[in-house]
Amino acid sequence: MTVTQQDLLNLGLAPGPHFAAALAEANRLGLTGAALQTFVRVLAREPAKPKTAAQTGGQTGAQTIGQTENHILFPEQG
Repeated sequence: MTVTQQDLLNLGLAPGPHFAAALAEANRLGLTGAALQTFVRVLAREPAKPKTAAQTGGQTGAQTIGQTENHILFPEQG
């Protein structure tokens, strides 16, 4: 079965710059049924909003990313 533009629209994916790529990927993966519904649901989510400095204790994104990388690479150091 080939996924069509109408299939994606019916499942709630809004037209936009990502639409053609989503359609191509759904067909490349051969998605149908629940798998296609999940694919569209994930794509339709709003992107996460960046945290403010107040939410990160005044740290920049680079600082928090560096801490995360260090925690992954060196978990014994806290």
